[in-house]
Amino acid sequence: MVLQAQMIFFFLTLLSFINYRLGTLPPTHPSRQATGFFGYHGSVFLENMVPQRRGPGGSFFGMFSIFFSSATGILPGTNISGDRKDPATAIPKGTLLAIMWTTLSYLGIYATIGSCMIRDASGNRTDMGVWNGSCLRPERQYGWDFSSCREEGSCLHGLSNHYQAMSMVSAFRPPTSAGVFSATLSSALFCFVSAPKVFQGLCQDKLYPVIGFFGKGYVKNHEPLRGYLFTFLIAVGFILTADLNTTAPIISNFFLCSYALVNFGCFCASLSQLPGWHPSFHWYSPWLSLLGSLLCLLIMFLLTWWAALIAVLLILLLLLYTFHRKPGD
Repeated sequence: MVLQAQMIFFFLTLLSFINYRLGTLPPTHPSRQATGFFGYHGSVFLENMVPQRRGPGGSFFGMFSIFFSSATGILPGTNISGDRKDPATAIPKGTLLAIMWTTLSYLGIYATIGSCMIRDASGNRTDMGVWNGSCLRPERQYGWDFSSCREEGSCLHGLSNHYQAMSMVSAFRPPTSAGVFSATLSSALFCFVSAPKVFQGLCQDKLYPVIGFFGKGYVKNHEPLRGYLFTFLIAVGFILTADLNTTAPIISNFFLCSYALVNFGCFCASLSQLPGWHPSFHWYSPWLSLLGSLLCLLIMFLLTWWAALIAVLLILLLLLYTFHRKPGD
């Protein structure tokens, strides 16, 4: 059922991509130009190529944390890939292809919308044909001047001011909104299904106290209903903050922590030469795993140092508790 829902979400997302690209092609009307959309122009693209970060969170790593969390849906896909005919081949190939296509898709959107829309626009058609001689921005050559709202900081449109810029550029707004919801629900659904099952396995090992409550399975497939409820409450807690710029770095930190542990686990398994550890991926290297683990740890502290510090301390406490329990005995 989850896979069928994912196919529906995929086609809705694909439809929104096509709808967006079609919207960038036709000639622009003055009503759209007032919002900063001028169609494909080299001068617009060159101006948007120069960084112009704004606000307290306007840093490279602040932007990175938002972008990174949008690509984390790739990991849950690997969690449900164990039922493939050849998981050893399918998982690395599928993961690398997913990373490639996701990156190309996002870069394509950035390049196209960055070639069509300027950063600041007033949305007022009265700014057309009014040029005070000091405006040297791209809109000048098309008969517009948004200097007044740009200097006052009152621009309501443009890439830097309007969160629904893609909807404004698209040929038809509803498919774009449907694509945003589909992409969000697709990642959320995969995480909602896979995370409780992984957590259930940890609880059933009885390594840690208290959490054994969530190890109980229900119905025929031993579904972790308690884990689903716990995951739902965590998700609702983050949603209630209603601030993506605050929650994105924290969520990215959790994912980076997971990636760092997975990479470090691969390195330790290779270093200890475990009998059951035989990576079949041709380009696998334990030192590359160690490098990936260290890079993830570094980025964690660069994104949100206090959240990274709490995560590292929590992991160390869990590790010390595990050594104290000696589950191998």
